[in-house]
Amino acid sequence: MWKEISQRFRRAKQRFKAIRERRKGRFYSLSHDLDGITIRSLTLENETVAKKLPWNEISSIHAFKRDLMTVDLICIQIVLCDGTVIKIHEEMEGWMELIENLPNYLPKCKRWETWWMVVAFPAFVTNYTELYNRQIENTN
Repeated sequence: MWKEISQRFRRAKQRFKAIRERRKGRFYSLSHDLDGITIRSLTLENETVAKKLPWNEISSIHAFKRDLMTVDLICIQIVLCDGTVIKIHEEMEGWMELIENLPNYLPKCKRWETWWMVVAFPAFVTNYTELYNRQIENTN
C-alpha cells in the first residue's frame, strides 16, 4: 500500500513539474539510424516511452495535411508490414532531419523537395500523397 501511495505522489510531483515547464501533454521526438526510426515520447509524469520502426518493416509512407482551423499541420503516415499505422508530424523534434534522410534509408522514397509543395498547397486541403511503397520497390 505504501509503495502505491509513494508512486502516486511521485507521479503527481512529476505532473506538477511538467505543468511548471508549460508542457500541456506528451512531448515527442524523432531519431533515425541504420536500424530504423525511433519515436520517443515524454509523458506529463516525465516517463519516457520509445517505439522503434525498423526500415525493413515499413510497408508504405504517405504525406498529408491536417486542417487545424487557423493553420495546417504536415503529417506522415507510416504503415508497417503487420498493418500498424503510425502518424508523425512536423511539430515533432527531429522531423526535418528524418524527412531529409528518408531516401537514404528507403531508396525509392520521394525526396521532400518533390512532395512538400504538393502537400502544403493549396491550404486547408488534405493532399494525401504516396512517398514510398515497398510493393512497388520490390517489383522494379
